[in-house]
This record gives sequence, structure tokens and C-alpha cells, in this order.
Amino acid sequence: MWSGSETTSSPIRILRILTRLNIGGPAIHAAILSTQLDPQRFSTCLVVGEPDASEGDFSERIPRDRATLIQVKTLRRSINPWADLVTFVRLLRIIWQTHPPIIHTHMAKAGALGRLAGLVYNRWGPGRRPGVRAVLIHTFHGHVLDGYFSTWLSRIFLGIERWLARRTDCLIAVSQAIRDQLLTRGIGRESQWRVIPLGLDLSPLAHLPLPNGSSPIRFGMVGRLVPVKNHALFLD
Repeated sequence: MWSGSETTSSPIRILRILTRLNIGGPAIHAAILSTQLDPQRFSTCLVVGEPDASEGDFSERIPRDRATLIQVKTLRRSINPWADLVTFVRLLRIIWQTHPPIIHTHMAKAGALGRLAGLVYNRWGPGRRPGVRAVLIHTFHGHVLDGYFSTWLSRIFLGIERWLARRTDCLIAVSQAIRDQLLTRGIGRESQWRVIPLGLDLSPLAHLPLPNGSSPIRFGMVGRLVPVKNHALFLD
């Protein structure tokens, strides 16, 4: 188990909570953050749920000598009140045992349950003591407020995100567009937001041959056929 003790010379402990390590951008991002930070300065415990049956599992990308990995089977993408309650209790127990100085959540479900557990820890748990409080950070890789749920359910989720944002120390967006969209919806204050683009190695793309006009240019898009992916904009 990830140690909850800390001295002045020990690395800063980060508890990172992710809904699932399915094959996709957020999982790659979380894997890089969890394993590529300077180990002399940071120590990461990554808490993840289970991918859906139709999704690939990215957990093998987490070397166990670089980060502690805890799997919470009840933490899943779908809404399930009983499973979500069990997950919340499990996250609260992990936070209570490890006393993390930083709690960093990713994706909607983990962001909601993880920050709520962090708030309870800071308000009624050990985090209420000076010098023990956990800093709450949430990264938006996108959002589920458009094109995912019915209008009334989206409004409920918007209210939850607004409530949580007011109680989060720092909100991170992976692009300026995502930040602007969420600010427009009343999520967080401008001073809370930081835009940190994904640190992915795109150098192989620089070696692709440039079109010379001798043949038609072929192009494509890989993505789910849902409105939020905006295939119409790509075709335009």
C-alpha cells in the first residue's frame, strides 16, 4: 500500500483518480503523469476503475516501480447509485489512510466521486488539521454536458459540476476551447483555470510525406459517431 507518511525530504505524494484506464487520450495522459514525473520530487498512487467489456485495458502501461496502482472494481463509467456509493466509501478510505497532499482527478465520474471524497476528508477528516489539507485538482479532457445525455440529466450534471468547481482548488483544461466552454457554462472562476495542453510526442507526424499534387490527397478521421466528436466540422 502506498505510504501515507511524509518527511521534508520525501517526494510529494499525489493521489490520482481516473474513472478507467481504457485505451484513449485520458488514460495515456494519466499514465504519462503517473510515471514520468521526477521520482525524486513526486510519488504517485493511481486509483482506477474497470473499463467496459468493449474497451481495451491500458493498465499494463503503468510500471509498478514508478507508480502504485489500485483498482476499484465498482468505479465504472455508467451510473449505478449502489456501485457509486461503494466507490465513494472506498475512495474515502484510501484518502483517509494515505493522507495525500494532492488529489488529482480525471474524467467525469472519478472527478465527481474523488473530489467529493476529498471534500469530506478536508472538512471532517484529518484534512481539517493545518498542514494536512489535501489540495483538490481536476483535469477536464472534455466534458459530457453536450451530446451524451438527455436535456434534464445534462442540467443535473451541470449543477453538480458548478458545485464541485467552486470547491476545487485548481481546474485544468487540455485546451483553451474546453476552458472557454466550461467557463461560459458557469463552471469555476477564471482565476481557478489553467490550460495545460497534452504533452504527447507528435514528432513521428513530422516525417509523413507532404502532398506534391501528383495524386489525390487521402484523409480520414477516427472517432465515435456521436455529436460531440463533430464530424460535420471535419467534413466542412
